[in-house]
Order: sequence, then structure tokens, then C-alpha cells
Amino acid sequence: MPLALLLVVVTIAGAAAVLSAVRERDRQRDREQAQVAADAAFGDAAATWRADELAPLVADVGAARFSDVVVVGRAETIAESTVQKARCDELLATRATVDGLAPPAAPDGISAAARRSSEELEALADGYREAVLAPLSEVITYCGYYIRAIALSREASTAEGALDAAVTKTGLLDRTVNANGSVTTTTCTSPDGCIPLTAAARTTYVAAYTKARVDVLGRRYANNGGGDSDCRLSDLAPVCAVYVERTAALTAGYQAFIDAVAATTELDDPGVKATGGAADALAAAFGKALDAAYATTLPKVDAGADDGYLREELVLLKGYEAALSKVPAPGL
Repeated sequence: MPLALLLVVVTIAGAAAVLSAVRERDRQRDREQAQVAADAAFGDAAATWRADELAPLVADVGAARFSDVVVVGRAETIAESTVQKARCDELLATRATVDGLAPPAAPDGISAAARRSSEELEALADGYREAVLAPLSEVITYCGYYIRAIALSREASTAEGALDAAVTKTGLLDRTVNANGSVTTTTCTSPDGCIPLTAAARTTYVAAYTKARVDVLGRRYANNGGGDSDCRLSDLAPVCAVYVERTAALTAGYQAFIDAVAATTELDDPGVKATGGAADALAAAFGKALDAAYATTLPKVDAGADDGYLREELVLLKGYEAALSKVPAPGL
């Protein structure tokens, strides 16, 4: 009996061992099949990402342009400005896609080889993003600057027209009836017109001058790198620095002049003459300093040519656009 019982126990143990081995083989087979399926699913996801996300983005980046919609030699039409705005929006959308570029995440259970492939994809995406963002951001900064500059030019033109209309032209400035009945008249003899003397006309002039010279110039200050804004192109940082410094001084000069005008009704007020002369001197110095900054930064610029500065800026801009077209497509 003990021997028979021992044989039964041994037999059962042997059967259990066989059954355990079979189950372990089944589990191993299942794990291998799951890994094969996970590798295949990841491979499919990676291929789909390359085709549906990466390839279109690479094409968009390679074709990223703004210089081709800039108008040289004349003012933009409203339709052309609309095209420019749409192009800038497209560039912003492209940058957002580059910022968010990420290959499919590696799922659990993939093989070591598939995981290495996932890591390589992530490295490629990171490298591509780093190579693209710098030149793309330069193009986007310029397009934003340019669109605002065109809008400011239109605003400035309208504001200058209103200021011109607020100036009293050659002729009667004021007519005063004195206590003894005599009449005193003041006339304007300047071909450029004169600051009006009557209260209502002077109020209109002050408002028009503030709009044309102080407000618009202040926004141009911000658009050219003042405050928290960036210079339109990194290459033009010295030009922007001069522009910001001189614009801040000129804006203060214009403000001082118009404050003096608002504070008096005298034709020959010394404060108006002094601040007006100072503002004119600041404006002349501004132009000379800007020309000098351009000449140093862009030696090839022809300051006397129509849109000479713009043409040279576009050469710089095209350099960034060309760099984008040359960024290697990652893993395509």
C-alpha cells in the first residue's frame, strides 16, 4: 500500500509538472504573440504618423514664405494686405504644429527593437523641431511686424491728413474787437500753415497732432522692438535699438510741443517755439541715426533707392526661408 500510494503521488506530481510546463509554454506563446501584435500596432501607428502628420508638416515648413507676398515699390492694396494676413496666420498654424510635433507613444509590451525605434522617432522629432523653430520664428516675427507696419502707415496717413486739415492755412488766424471798437487781426503767412489761435480750432489741432505724432509713433515704437516686443529680424537688432531709443526721445519731444501749444493762445509763445524747434531737431537726428544704423548693419543698402531698406530686409528674410527649405526631413 505505501508503495502504491507513492506511485500514485509521483504520477500525479509528474502530471502536474507536465501541465505546468504546458501552461507556461502557452503563456510564453501568448506573450510573444502579444508582443508581435504590439510591435505591429506601433509600426502601423508610426507609419500613419509619418504619412499623415510628419510628411505634410515637412512640406508646409519647406514652403514657408512671407517675402513673396511683400509689395516693393508701392503701397499694398487692401486685397494684398488680406493675403499677407492670411499667410501670416498659416505660418502661425505651422509653428503651432511644429511645437506640438510628437510621434505616437510606445505602448507597453513592445519589443526592445520597437522601443529603440520609438526612441529614435522621438529624437528625430526633437531634432527637427529644434532645427525648424528658430528660422520659422524669424519669418513669423517679420510677418507680424510687417502687417502691423502697413496698418500703421495707413493710420498715419489718415492722421496726418486730419492734422493738415486742422492747421490754419495762409490767411486770417484771429480777429479781435478791442474795447475801443478797433479790430486786431492776426494772419498766417507760412506756406505750411499755422497753429490756429481760436479755442475750438486749437483744441481740434491739439487732438489731431496728438493722434498723428504721439499716438502713432508710440505704436511704431512697440512694433520696432520697443517695450516687450521683439525686433522684426535678429539681424536688425542694432537698427531696432536705434529706432527704439530715438523714437522714445522723439515721442517725448512731440508731447512736450503739443503740451506747450495746449497751454497758450499766443501766436509767438516762446515755449511753443522752443519745444517745436527741439522736436524738429529730434526728428532730423532720428533720420540720420537710423540711416547710420542701417549703413552699419546692412552695408549694401542703398538708402537713396526706393524701398532700399525694405529690399535688403527681404534678402535677410529670404535667407531664413531658404534655411527652412533645407531642413532635412526626419526619417522620411
